[in-house]
Amino acid sequence: MQASQRFMTIIEGFLLALLAGLLQLVFPAELGETGLSLEMGLVLILFYAFRRGPLPACLAGALVGLIQLYQVPDALTNWPHSLALVLASAAVGLAGLFARNLQRTLHNRRMSSVYLNLVTGSFIGVLCYFICRFIDQALVQGAALAEAFRSNGLSFLLNLGIALAILVVTLNVSAKYFIPRYTKYISRKERSRLLND
Repeated sequence: MQASQRFMTIIEGFLLALLAGLLQLVFPAELGETGLSLEMGLVLILFYAFRRGPLPACLAGALVGLIQLYQVPDALTNWPHSLALVLASAAVGLAGLFARNLQRTLHNRRMSSVYLNLVTGSFIGVLCYFICRFIDQALVQGAALAEAFRSNGLSFLLNLGIALAILVVTLNVSAKYFIPRYTKYISRKERSRLLND
């Protein structure tokens, strides 16, 4: 990867992480008294993971976690909770493990495989996030296991449904946004229109 492409990846990740962190700050941490959390910033981290891969997405997720620490009143004194929040946000970037397959199948217009990669990657990314949140609530904060499992399980289903709905609509409206211009997952030979026509 050239230096200019690396720079664009960093800038894109920084801007999406900043926007995702702001979305996390705008939406309430819990929906009423249900204990369910609506994490809208996860959608942007997932989108970035599918564009750039796991490492940049994990770093962008960690940046979102650091931005979220603004909401935590005792972030410096309660460092295990702060660390768990940053690790949970970084874990969403694991959806980027499916970036290569998603981009290659999208480039070859095999839409059933594209949807499979999108759903599987989103499932793994959101699941990792809520597993980290469950561990944080159950072990670090000392919440009851049953209550932590119920709230995180239902929050997982809610956020996965919202993320999939937004990503599938984005994929159907403009699939070109999922493949960056100089992606490392599609070779120059595969991109050549003369050879593939």
